[in-house]
Amino acid sequence: MSAFTSIFSLRGLAAASALLGLLALGACAGGPPPSTQVKQVSFTAKPPLKLDVAQISIQNSYAPPSSTDHLENSHSVTPVSVAEGWGNARLVAVGRQGTATLTIEEGSVVSEPLKTKTGLAGLVSDEPDTKLTGTLRARLTVLQPGMITGYSANVVAKATRTVLQSASLNDRDAAYSALIQALAAQFDTSFETQIRASMGQIIVR
Repeated sequence: MSAFTSIFSLRGLAAASALLGLLALGACAGGPPPSTQVKQVSFTAKPPLKLDVAQISIQNSYAPPSSTDHLENSHSVTPVSVAEGWGNARLVAVGRQGTATLTIEEGSVVSEPLKTKTGLAGLVSDEPDTKLTGTLRARLTVLQPGMITGYSANVVAKATRTVLQSASLNDRDAAYSALIQALAAQFDTSFETQIRASMGQIIVR
């Protein structure tokens, strides 16, 4: 074996050893990223809506389908839990008679596949491949003794987010979390506006 060949072999061996070392280091430090937790939604910082009723009732009439495209089935923070938290935090009974009933009619987050480019164009592009649509629909009714029709206010809040093809599971959870936050904000603002418009006579200031 010539001196040149020996030097070449030693260099190759050193390079291979360095590569193996880097791979081993990556295996140790390159585990799965920490899971993205869906942020809880709180309305405790908002002023309560004081209603001239004796009690507040919160009812959930929404039963989500068991299909996998309904993402609320796989998360603890859902549109329904947002509406329940809103009712507990923002609706306060300060009267002596009557009942205000918050009925949650829908609280869904649906995942919908989007069309993406195919062929070579698809290989070199990173497009949104999923659309998330959140819907939160609820009704507040107030009935007091002697009233025939009572008061009512309705709200339908919606929010959407898209997810890129390259998104990791954590990225997708983050998109769900952002959608929930946006849905909660719209629900809060829209519902308060409707309640003040249709129930001004029983809001205690």
